[in-house]
Amino acid sequence: MKRFRGLIVEINRQCNFSCFFCPVPIEKTKKELPLTKIKELLESKEVERYVLKRNGKFIYLGIGGGEPLLHSSINEIIELFSNKSGYVVLSTNLSKIPDGFMDVLASHENVIIQVSLHASNPELFKTITRVDAFMFVLNNIRRLIERVGSRRVLVNTVVSEKNEDDVFNIFHVLRKLGVSKLRLHPMIVDGRAYTISPAKLKGIEKEIIEKDLPFEVELVIPESDGEIAYITMDGVLSNNLFTAYKKDLK
Repeated sequence: MKRFRGLIVEINRQCNFSCFFCPVPIEKTKKELPLTKIKELLESKEVERYVLKRNGKFIYLGIGGGEPLLHSSINEIIELFSNKSGYVVLSTNLSKIPDGFMDVLASHENVIIQVSLHASNPELFKTITRVDAFMFVLNNIRRLIERVGSRRVLVNTVVSEKNEDDVFNIFHVLRKLGVSKLRLHPMIVDGRAYTISPAKLKGIEKEIIEKDLPFEVELVIPESDGEIAYITMDGVLSNNLFTAYKKDLK
């Protein structure tokens, strides 16, 4: 039986963006898991069976959505995940920062914030996300780095045919903000990363190395059977985010 080194929990499906590539069935109305239900999922027999722990704690927990920062109990969720895991990643578009969020982050140093940024300018940003929030996101990244430091801020860029020629412009924007960690992720269709080929992403990675850019860059090529499990709001435990709505591990 395969066991996974980490778990991402879908805490809501509400999002204020409409990214054209998103695999999650997003809703504009409030739809979220109560904090009590999230605790139950983390302590469920299925999770205990499939997800590894070390010294009684998860090795890795991810907070996903939807847009997690729209959850009414996001600060309490961060505290819960931080206490239950050695390493936590919260994925967000960072267009809005809830009250108390920065204070909670400052007191939980094992929490990393992964910010989605898929364009270097307002026009392309709106084309991809269908929202006019580019400057809000940049300003909030700057605020976040000022409060918790660049070490805990990671930017994730989904590379598609719409922005493949904008990647290096994104680098320059991030450099001005003080971001030092970047994750490049190919757009996924039906669990397959072929809208931008792995070879093309490798070419981007090679160019990054040749230009000696001051970034820690991670090139993500998703596998159909990865090391991180994903659990949906409906309690479906899957071996991959992009197949989470099609099959489970039972």
